[in-house]
Amino acid sequence: MYGTPDNPILDHTFESALDAAVATLRSALRELNASVQADPLRPQVVSRRLGLDKNLTWKVMRILESKESPEAVSMLPGPSGIEIYLRAFEKAKASALHTAAVRAALANLDAVTRSHIGGRHELDTVLDGLRRDSQLEQSRRMAFRGLSGVFGVQAKLRLTAQIIAPAAVPNSSDMFDFFLVVGLIGLQRTRPVKGLPLFRVTKISSPLTQATDLQMQPLLPCDGADSRQAWILREFTTIDASGVRAREEARNSLVELDTGPIGKGGAGDICFGARMDGAVTTHRTEGDARTEFATAIRVPSEAIVTDLFVPRAMRDAAQAKAALYGILSGPLPQDPSDREKARLPITTNITWHDVNDEALALDAFPRYGELVRTTFAVAKHDPREFVCMRVQLDYPPCPSEIIVGWDLSE
Repeated sequence: MYGTPDNPILDHTFESALDAAVATLRSALRELNASVQADPLRPQVVSRRLGLDKNLTWKVMRILESKESPEAVSMLPGPSGIEIYLRAFEKAKASALHTAAVRAALANLDAVTRSHIGGRHELDTVLDGLRRDSQLEQSRRMAFRGLSGVFGVQAKLRLTAQIIAPAAVPNSSDMFDFFLVVGLIGLQRTRPVKGLPLFRVTKISSPLTQATDLQMQPLLPCDGADSRQAWILREFTTIDASGVRAREEARNSLVELDTGPIGKGGAGDICFGARMDGAVTTHRTEGDARTEFATAIRVPSEAIVTDLFVPRAMRDAAQAKAALYGILSGPLPQDPSDREKARLPITTNITWHDVNDEALALDAFPRYGELVRTTFAVAKHDPREFVCMRVQLDYPPCPSEIIVGWDLSE
């Protein structure tokens, strides 16, 4: 912090007070430079002339040129850097009145921060949310580190592959089969954990599901004595099996991370697979005007890749859009308009890909292509007849959900 001003700005919203404080600082910096015939927008020239580090003069240029106050504040040097900058101008015979004006403007900015936000750390968090193009990147990185410690686990990559495919056994309805693969790649413990849920399937109970047997089933048939382990795709799982537990609880099938080595010594990949036949409607009905697919983010991860594979002939899917929602207050409402208040200001663009080796090449998980092709083999479909909708994001917030959806035609 830079000191205490005589006239702090207290009677404004934080945004307007910040704008006013930054405007005062910019004016003081311009006048300071003008007093010694220096051009702050030519940082290399100022650096050579006054013997200043070019990074320092470059930051001042960014403060003056930034279109938004949050961006300008993020460029501020620390207190020692500011003093070095001002002393260089004093040596160049700048008026004490001009250097004092800069110090006063910085003190005023500190007062705005203290009265509205708190300290510099709190300010950095708020500024991250105010910058129009920030995507909360700094906050997401900090959250990953903090939540990894809190939950005791982290992953290099959270991976989801969902396939919507015409029923292998033709039926009279327009319902398609649904196939799901979830991967936690580079999963490792950051502290001792016991019974930490990684994958959950909830059994549905209703007259409709009992009549149609519309239930989630393991992707691959169970070839062992313990059917609870069937959700785990052992061929693509490298984490020590002794540290993974599968169990049944009420209507839930759970796969949990149990005790094991902390850090890289116990790290590995774990993949899960499931299917639901006749689960996806492809045409608008009285009860279904829209179709949506959710990817839940519960484990702190450095990145997420979620792929949705749809038949090339499914034209409605071309209008698909993705959004990211925070779920601090519980499950999201089914109505898209009701859930908007939970939407996070983070861009989740969809990119389209042919299903080929290039699209399925993921550095963090080289076997992804093999995993996808295995799933298509179970679905009894040729992946070349499908296209892939991909959403990917670094340091996804947790807990949250990515939803990809589109309106259905008649």
